[in-house]
Amino acid sequence: MFTLEIHHNGQFTSIPGRSYLFGDTDWFDGVHCDVFSMVLLGEMLEDFGYTDRTLVYTHFRLPGESLDDGLLPLKSDEDVKTLVEYVPFFTQLELYIETGVSIVECEMIDRI
Repeated sequence: MFTLEIHHNGQFTSIPGRSYLFGDTDWFDGVHCDVFSMVLLGEMLEDFGYTDRTLVYTHFRLPGESLDDGLLPLKSDEDVKTLVEYVPFFTQLELYIETGVSIVECEMIDRI
């Protein structure tokens, strides 16, 4: 089991020195690795008012990494499997939510 720390209703600044501003933080305790999925994440996000019509970008922060370099997209159950691989070493994992246009994804594309 692990805890998800979800940052939402905010926005990222650009790199370098990226931060997440004006947002809220909520925690989901007791998440089971074997049942966590994109469907369950969607249900969690519904608790914050995000609906199926909301364009949502979800990013997983690699433990110990900065917001500049440590964000990975969380778009599929394969991505969820990657996140869950960290649970034996870290019991609290961070997610960041963007809506509309993703600053993080635009900057990732620019880096390529």
